[in-house]
Amino acid sequence: MKLSRPLVFFDLETTGPVVSDARIVQIGVTKCMPDRSIRLYEEIFNPGVPIPAEATAIHGITDALVANAPTFAARAHLLWRAFKDSDLAGYNLLSYDVPVLWEEFHRAGIDWDLSGVRIIDAEKIFKKKEPRTLQAAVKFYLDRELEDGHDAAVDAQATYEVFFAQLQRYPDLGQMSLDELAQYSTFDERPRIDLAGRLVRDEDGDAVFAFGKHRGKKVKDEIGYAKWMLGAEFSANTKLHVQRELERIENTRSV
Repeated sequence: MKLSRPLVFFDLETTGPVVSDARIVQIGVTKCMPDRSIRLYEEIFNPGVPIPAEATAIHGITDALVANAPTFAARAHLLWRAFKDSDLAGYNLLSYDVPVLWEEFHRAGIDWDLSGVRIIDAEKIFKKKEPRTLQAAVKFYLDRELEDGHDAAVDAQATYEVFFAQLQRYPDLGQMSLDELAQYSTFDERPRIDLAGRLVRDEDGDAVFAFGKHRGKKVKDEIGYAKWMLGAEFSANTKLHVQRELERIENTRSV
């Protein structure tokens, strides 16, 4: 597989499972350059809020450990340079890591434009080929145990190794371009509009609700529901795209 630009493998440890509320406490990055050289980065952040005991039980990061750590905002532009002009890869990153990172960049005043960015999800490939967890993926593809699981740097590096082992094991994957791998990495039948997948694009190019009582209906046919979403507890990314769709619909109708 040839890379035309860097491919960034990353993993997050956070304060909780809800995208709109989660704050990053650790990030691990394995950046694969087009010449296959590797650049590693990891850092712990002070999230600015107490870390729930349930989260600490998973990743082991406590309030005391991050007391003197920088905030994400203080490192946001440094991280932005690491992710800018790169494609993305990770384990289950489509449903959680990418949306959470987008929200953190947004809070720091950075507009992370993901248009044209190819996203490779090793978890989706694994589920299609061998439905398992990351620990099982390491055992299956690398024939070793995953030590220190739920450490962001360890998980990011392990995902990097699993992904390239997948390319070697499955000849069809090894022949795919990044565009094809990004498509293969998703179970979505329709392309997502927002990162959380609340809105998808149908065959006509229209925005469609992918959840709730109006699932499958076009946004232009349920304007009231779309406006309700703007005031409800959805992520900033979802609300941004809802607003854009409403503006697009209004502009179309005024022509």
